[in-house]
Amino acid sequence: MSKPQLILHIGIHKTGSSYIQSSLALSRDNLDRNGIFYPDNKTAERARAGHVTAGNLSTQGNWTQDILDITDAFEGPALLFSAEGLSRELVPRWDDLRPVFARFHLKIIAFCRDPVSQVLSHKAQQEKRAGLSVSVTEFLRTYKSLEWLSEILLRSEQLGAEVVLMNYSKRAQTLLPSLSEALGVSPGDLIEPPLGRVNRGLSRSEHIIQEAFNRHYGPGTGNIISDALCNELPDVAPAAPAVTRQDYDAIVQAVEGDMCRINTRLSAQEQMRLEPFDEFDQPTDPEAPITLSVAQVDVLAKSISSVLSGERRFIGKDGQPLVPPQRQRDAFARFLARRRANRGKLTE
Repeated sequence: MSKPQLILHIGIHKTGSSYIQSSLALSRDNLDRNGIFYPDNKTAERARAGHVTAGNLSTQGNWTQDILDITDAFEGPALLFSAEGLSRELVPRWDDLRPVFARFHLKIIAFCRDPVSQVLSHKAQQEKRAGLSVSVTEFLRTYKSLEWLSEILLRSEQLGAEVVLMNYSKRAQTLLPSLSEALGVSPGDLIEPPLGRVNRGLSRSEHIIQEAFNRHYGPGTGNIISDALCNELPDVAPAAPAVTRQDYDAIVQAVEGDMCRINTRLSAQEQMRLEPFDEFDQPTDPEAPITLSVAQVDVLAKSISSVLSGERRFIGKDGQPLVPPQRQRDAFARFLARRRANRGKLTE
């Protein structure tokens, strides 16, 4: 009896993953007819609406146990997970997944991207959704996207897994046909998301607003500010990537080695390239005025009002609601007051 297939779409970051995940969530029935089961999770409805998600597998907490539980009960031909967090978390948990690798034929689907724009876009995404507020130099100290991808490719090769590696920079306009081919399904089986652009970049003015919230509140406001703007106004043009010469040189130094190693696994037409410095804009004067449309102001007002009314909360890095510090202090004060009141009753 042949082994079932485990297909992992692992990103990397900023290579169209949210768009792909929206399509996969919409195409579950078509995939199922092709023998590929794509499990739903709690973000499935948001994905089907074309909103920002992280795929159908959370890589927070003990995620490997989730895979072990699902694969242990799975009896179909092929099981598909999509999560760009796998590009970061797969190698550290590789040994935990060896029982799965023994039972399934592993297939890795990965997208790389021309690295200077990928670094800049990944940094902007971290500012947008994780509350990051650091320089390019500081960001590069923890940037490992290409290093992680290179290691995953090496381990997959040693395991005898099938690997499909594509360059998003070459395929951004043909993303779903490229994925269809990788999955072995017809192009029409993957449904286009309702929004033409999923998880778009921020405009300069939107970015300044999000950065101000990161600075004054800290992490946790991306779902209220950036996600609201991107989900409700997908057609707003994102700011073009901008970089100084010094930061450009630092990025090139950080990525060149891993880029060259990964390029050995790509055809000449598919290989990544170091984009020339003159392809990028120069950073805008930070004191230049910002401009927002009436629609952008309305989205921000509605979203922030939902927090003020208690309808929604800021979300932390672990996906759990955050309680603003003042509310934490107020809740603790009320708790102490109740304890004092109850203690008085007990002594009467």
